[in-house]
Amino acid sequence: MAEGESGAHSLRRAWVEVDLAAIRRNYHRLAGRVAPAKILAVVKADAYGHGAVAVARALEAEAGGEGGERLAGFAVATAEEAIELRNAGVEAQILVLSPLPDEAAPVLMQHRLVPVISSIESLQALKAFSKGNGWTAPLHLKFDTGMTRLGIDAREASSLFELFRSSPELRLEGVMSHLAEAETPESDSNPQQQGRFLEALSFLTEAERRTTIVHLANSAGALHLPSARFDWVRLGIAL
Repeated sequence: MAEGESGAHSLRRAWVEVDLAAIRRNYHRLAGRVAPAKILAVVKADAYGHGAVAVARALEAEAGGEGGERLAGFAVATAEEAIELRNAGVEAQILVLSPLPDEAAPVLMQHRLVPVISSIESLQALKAFSKGNGWTAPLHLKFDTGMTRLGIDAREASSLFELFRSSPELRLEGVMSHLAEAETPESDSNPQQQGRFLEALSFLTEAERRTTIVHLANSAGALHLPSARFDWVRLGIAL
């Protein structure tokens, strides 16, 4: 050991130890709690510092066992995070939650990624790319029901669903929103947002509703607001 190294090494008193078995147990316990909703595992920001690749591999391995059918796939914030998972061999569906630049469309197609569309402009850009490349683009549509961060105004739902009916180059796989105050279950904001979300969903036909995945709840919403669970719940920190 070189001179001075021992002193520096002795100052390193902290480390992170990630127990993947504990994460798998969390998944199974949560799957039972939120059933029949499926879990979209949010592994953005390197799975909140736990290692996105390791966590995704561990959870994807559970898909073949008891309770594995409750795993809907994974969600990340950026295309780069999604590509990292694909390059590591993760095969499950991956949603990209944050807005992407228009030039990201070829990346979505190449890596089988599903974008969350939260603006009319992004929707039109994806439609133009898909039409020009003979690709039917899968997507989830995000409505703003009161968080006022990302999403299309929920009052646009009727016209947007009409657009999808006349756009064979787009495939609406899911509809989502995000609760602003799920951590405060008694907040009046929660039923108000759920009401706006349900109103938007009412513009889907019965057949469309049966084939469209609906999700609203994050970890707090999934745990404390059963009425917000719908088809999927987005669990990140709870896992």
